[in-house]
Amino acid sequence: MRQVIMNFASNAVKFTDAGTVRLCIETRELSDSKAVVEFAVEDSGIGIDEQQQKNIFEPFTQEDDSTTRQFGGTGLGLAISTQLVELMGGTIGLDSEKGKGSRFYFSLELPVVEQEYQSANQIHHSDIWLLCDNKAKQSSMLDELNFYKVPVANTLSKIDEVPHSFEKPVSLIFVETEPNLGVDLEQHTKITDNSKLHLCLVKHLQSERFDFTDKVKAILTQPLLGKRLIRGLESCDSSFKTELNNATDGEIENLEHRILIVDDNKVNQKIAGLHAKKLGFTSDTASSGVEAIELFKKNRYALILMDCMMPDMDGFKATKSIRELEKERGLNTRTPIIALTASVVDDDIQTCFDVGMDDIWLNHSR
Repeated sequence: MRQVIMNFASNAVKFTDAGTVRLCIETRELSDSKAVVEFAVEDSGIGIDEQQQKNIFEPFTQEDDSTTRQFGGTGLGLAISTQLVELMGGTIGLDSEKGKGSRFYFSLELPVVEQEYQSANQIHHSDIWLLCDNKAKQSSMLDELNFYKVPVANTLSKIDEVPHSFEKPVSLIFVETEPNLGVDLEQHTKITDNSKLHLCLVKHLQSERFDFTDKVKAILTQPLLGKRLIRGLESCDSSFKTELNNATDGEIENLEHRILIVDDNKVNQKIAGLHAKKLGFTSDTASSGVEAIELFKKNRYALILMDCMMPDMDGFKATKSIRELEKERGLNTRTPIIALTASVVDDDIQTCFDVGMDDIWLNHSR
């Protein structure tokens, strides 16, 4: 299934200069023991002529020679996808219109498995609102939230639609559909001056600005993985509570301006430290997971930057240990941990979130 979806997605990205590429999964038929599930990749790309659609799943077929020259490839991936789907007992298909995009899909009959599902039941202190000016992304976000049983009280398309006041606290998910769009938030006083509004910012992958308003209580990068979105919302929601109520004024000041950089590479430590200093933070450094845990026991940090691959104890084990320490101490806040990694492999990224990291920073400075 993964190979077929990757083939579909690769083609969609290749033939879409602008617009969207979307993966959709839908149950078409359902009984007590079996389900027919449809997997589809939709794009807003160049589309395929009706005549060419008849042969598109045959080996070495692309729409025309100019397409091959412009985009490369032979069309063999779709033929292989067809064989894989048929071997799994499924069906494969295509809906497309020239100049308007394509929808490649396949359906499989799969066994129904009972699985315990934990809903996002930690959001108690605010209503959830969604602000996104792209209909496709808005729909995708609503599907994601619905899957995790998170009710959305309102959806907006423009910042101007945000009201000047709220009857109760609101955690607003703001989705950047263009790089650095979140910077505009600083210009809207009804956002910056509203005590009942906190923001969960979903950043565009190419955004570079980090000097966001202090209304932003959680920052996530696209593309999203569901658990990250829920953790971000929980963080935003919980910020309405009185936090750090057991901390002294000195501890709070220390927490707000101090970060921990964990990396066995001294150059990377220095680069991260310079970035932190420019943003007004002081920083401690550790060269291994063991050293990081010892520093965490002695100090409180606003943020931890954690390299994944280190000697003695890697970042994954260190993160799990820090999360266990937080539980043992009964801390009121969860320290954000951002993974420093050069890997873009899905399984590696998922491991970061599974062990308790909150986000990733693709680190190409090695």
